[in-house]
Amino acid sequence: MELPFTHKPGRRERHLRRRHENPLFAWPPQEVPPEDLLAAQQADHEEMEAFRTDFRALVQKAVELPPDAGSEIVLGLKEALERHYEQSFGLPETHTEERDAIRKLIALIMKAVKRAAGADPLARQELADEEEAREIHFRLLEQPLVADLLHPESPIGPDQLAPTVLSATLDE
Repeated sequence: MELPFTHKPGRRERHLRRRHENPLFAWPPQEVPPEDLLAAQQADHEEMEAFRTDFRALVQKAVELPPDAGSEIVLGLKEALERHYEQSFGLPETHTEERDAIRKLIALIMKAVKRAAGADPLARQELADEEEAREIHFRLLEQPLVADLLHPESPIGPDQLAPTVLSATLDE
């Protein structure tokens, strides 16, 4: 049966697409029930709407950050931005503008942190290492399978890991 999968699905729908009529998941191959697809699409859409609301609040928090904000507040904001960046890859549609804004905000925060580190060579090296690790992590998130696997509420259970990886497309 042909199901109405969307062009830019979220993580739940992507996984249903992987499972649909895939013999690596079950023999004989099983179809995904249309109601499961609809539920996944709705859950992905609700998560996207919540993301947009949270993203606006996070940007507002960054805008209202006082110049003398403590390091805990600034680093907490950076961590929240990184979580939102990661979350955006599990959502339906593309979120290029949000990701660009998050990257810019993280860069501004890191610039301030580097300034605060001064000339301390150890602190500067740790910051450089962190930046390199973040860039690698962000590049990996561009692969839908990686984003789906890393999500705290991944739709891919341990028993589905092997068939998921074995049936992954080059795009994933």
